[in-house]
Amino acid sequence: MAKKRKQAQAQILLSPENYIRQKARNLPIYKCWINADWSDCRLAHIFIARQHANDNVTFCVYLVDLGCLGVKDTSYRFNISLEELEGMIMKIGEDIEIDDTLSYSLAHNIIYSAIEFAEEYGFKPHRDFTQITQFFLEEDTDEIPLIAVECGHIEEDGKPFYINTGYESPAKTKQIIAQLNKTAGEGNYHIFIDVAGYDNDDNEFDDEYDDDEFDEYDDEYDEVGGAAADALLDEVRQLSKKEQETLFFELLHRENEEVTQEGVRKLIMLTHLLANDYTDEEAAEKYRKELAPDVDYPTAEYYKKFVNLDNISDNPADTLARNAAFEKYLASFENENESLDNVNPFIFTTKLSALSRILEQKK
Repeated sequence: MAKKRKQAQAQILLSPENYIRQKARNLPIYKCWINADWSDCRLAHIFIARQHANDNVTFCVYLVDLGCLGVKDTSYRFNISLEELEGMIMKIGEDIEIDDTLSYSLAHNIIYSAIEFAEEYGFKPHRDFTQITQFFLEEDTDEIPLIAVECGHIEEDGKPFYINTGYESPAKTKQIIAQLNKTAGEGNYHIFIDVAGYDNDDNEFDDEYDDDEFDEYDDEYDEVGGAAADALLDEVRQLSKKEQETLFFELLHRENEEVTQEGVRKLIMLTHLLANDYTDEEAAEKYRKELAPDVDYPTAEYYKKFVNLDNISDNPADTLARNAAFEKYLASFENENESLDNVNPFIFTTKLSALSRILEQKK
């Protein structure tokens, strides 16, 4: 029992997002919930929980618009206790009537039916669904029993039905209507807007919907950001090793008011480049083979014990090799192409500390 409590309290080294992407489908479904009036109101609040081996659960929430928008919003809570989950469901039940008999198959069909219907009219799922919470669901294959779910306006031949009770701002509403005019055609959809639901102070700059259905602008921005990062990396690589080490210490010891986003990115790049140069690859491979192949997911406790952080002052080279071994180990759990903004803080901080000690000793 004490061991289970210890595991439950261990800080997760693998980020919750990457755990959901890579391993959540291996967890059994614990339970599903939905608002009882979902079919009539055309808006489904779906809650799905999966249970970990430590009895805790991870659960995802899906706000599903069956009228025309699909998955409007989604979120998750990672590795929480059953008591916390039950408390949250009870709290939600104070505002809406909850049906706790929802089968996973029906939940799955509601979500993907709404997505498919929305895509016919050019609306895409919320960004967090595409990037994270869709991987919490089973793959949408023929293995999932097909259940018919009506989308659109039930009484009007299934035409798109945009219902706004104040969730979208007036500006967002205009965008949605413009999209319906473009894809469905004027007069081929229905609208219900509850003006009383608006609070202009809260919603004028509302970002809940995140502009996902008009994200060509986001794609352009991502391309520019990626090009800037590549240019920065090229700039750092063109420096000699001595120049890289000098810049590393300059960026590392900047005062807070001197820190810039570009400087932080350069420091991250330099840390990875120089750490690769000073890592004993043979030692790293040796340590890599010592790692347990059957760990459900690596924890901070497991990481600290393996890397032996107490040894970083006396033998930073050994710490760097062990850290590199663990980093390679995580490749079997995480996506290969991680953004520089999502560098694992444990591994990166250890790499930075060990590298700075090695370079200090070299002086």
